[in-house]
Amino acid sequence: SGGKAIENLLVRKCKITSLHWNAGSKNCKISQCVSTWDIYSIYYYEQQNLNFENCWLYSSRGSGLSSTIMYDHCIIGGTADGYAHYTNSIILKGGLPENCTSYNNIFTAGSIGSNVTGENNWTGIGIDGIFTDTEQGGDYTPTNAFVLCFPKKYVGSDGTEVGINGGNAPFDRISPIPRILSSEIDTRTTGEGKLKVSLQVQAQTKE
Repeated sequence: SGGKAIENLLVRKCKITSLHWNAGSKNCKISQCVSTWDIYSIYYYEQQNLNFENCWLYSSRGSGLSSTIMYDHCIIGGTADGYAHYTNSIILKGGLPENCTSYNNIFTAGSIGSNVTGENNWTGIGIDGIFTDTEQGGDYTPTNAFVLCFPKKYVGSDGTEVGINGGNAPFDRISPIPRILSSEIDTRTTGEGKLKVSLQVQAQTKE
């Protein structure tokens, strides 16, 4: 609500259906998330070191020139107003607003924009030249793995493939919170009165 700036916030592996970022921020990170909502409200506040990494985003927004907002290894449905840094990402619709920076990004449509600095960008690349699953394209679905047709061609500034499967925190749907897949309890006890319990648990162990 426009109050004190948010500091040192980490949001990881969440699906965001409504995001009202009505505040400034400092040293915050949104990682491996899916946002089906336009994050337009960050435009009106100063964001210092606000990083989106390995996210699928309905859209991206920047802020004023005094802000530092980074979109790295993301898939972005469309871009909107404001100044931000874009690296190693795939932008599905539109270009970038003025004064942004753009390095190692794929653009399917639209111009990068005037007064945008950067290099090693790919423009006008069709969906069939990016993803192996052309039917789903760049849309988010629970099963779309966003596999690149040419991962060795579209390489980011960090040496890994562009998009959500590259970088330091590749997109992974497995939760870091353990989830029991199956359980079995032998109702027969041993001579010591112990029960044999078998559990199959799934959890991601890396960030």
